[in-house]
Amino acid sequence: MSDAGLKNYVVVPRSVASDYRNGLINRAELSTYLWMRINGNPYGIAHMSLETIAEDVLGSSKKKNYVNKILLSLKSKRYIYYEHRSGRRGSFEVHFGEWILPGKSEAGNPLIKNLDSYFANEAVRRKRFVLINQHSEDYAEDALQFQKSESKDSGLETNKSTEESNNTFRGSDNDTYNDTDNETKRTSAFGVRAISLKEFVPKSYDEELCLAFAKELGEEDMRFILGSLNKHGILVIEKAFKKVRKAMENDYVEDRCRLFNYLVRQVAEESQLI
Repeated sequence: MSDAGLKNYVVVPRSVASDYRNGLINRAELSTYLWMRINGNPYGIAHMSLETIAEDVLGSSKKKNYVNKILLSLKSKRYIYYEHRSGRRGSFEVHFGEWILPGKSEAGNPLIKNLDSYFANEAVRRKRFVLINQHSEDYAEDALQFQKSESKDSGLETNKSTEESNNTFRGSDNDTYNDTDNETKRTSAFGVRAISLKEFVPKSYDEELCLAFAKELGEEDMRFILGSLNKHGILVIEKAFKKVRKAMENDYVEDRCRLFNYLVRQVAEESQLI
């Protein structure tokens, strides 16, 4: 068969079937991945939208929120790559790895596309974006003093501090964060029940970052950080988290969650976002 005829074929790695049998991906992820892959061009790129995937794979364009969860999961497992698209609509490029490209190397070997460079470049871009928008590398000395004086003078127990900070943040600003897929887990007021890290499923790259930050902070409840994301945006969250990291490098932090909550409000005020 000629090279021109081979362009009509799409190669799928056998490892995908093995991963499915071993439970690394579920049926919805497998179906979505295969559908997108067979729509890829010779360079391993498929032009997709949440609506078309939902319609073609799930049979309803109204299920695009579910498709978004599937894509985030596939990306986190590095089956696919696409640019961060929080707040964007319309079609976007989905890249696939283990893809046989047109042409051959100088040695006459097939050219195989992988996704390592895409994820590496994204990490660099995110880091530069944060650094460019960071007002200062220094952490707030008064924040540490605030944390220590509060714990000594008020007699508050440190294991209650996170819940108290969450309570102070409850209000109408959080009413816009609703999850129609599971309203019993995320309520409009954030105060009915906690959102544990184990049960929380990110719906965007920003929420993925918040989940990673919460894990590093040792947080057990996602309500405060999600409310802060909704009210102030990811830049404020990233700046506050970076200051906590700096503080941990230079001094003993008695309660990193309490310090983070304080710094979120401080950074928001400095950025004139509240």
